[in-house]
Amino acid sequence: MAFANEEYIRQNKNYTITKYGREDMSGAAILLFGKDPQQFFPRARVRFVRYDGIEAKIGTEMNVIKDVIFTGRILDMVQKSLDFVRTQVKEHT
Repeated sequence: MAFANEEYIRQNKNYTITKYGREDMSGAAILLFGKDPQQFFPRARVRFVRYDGIEAKIGTEMNVIKDVIFTGRILDMVQKSLDFVRTQVKEHT
């Protein structure tokens, strides 16, 4: 028997919390299933920074050559991040 989305969340792994008599989605449910979790958790993101060289420099010597931020649901962020990192790694034979 298939559950509606809200029913599935209520039935599984405490994805809801009850506080002051009100039922809300837990942080885990928002991060896993929410359409825009960063609306509730602005720092829930993955940031990729690539530098020219082996150390980070600032000011006039700043050496950032790539700065990419991944947002969305947590599973999507992980997949997008891994896919992107694979494009940035040099292959040697």
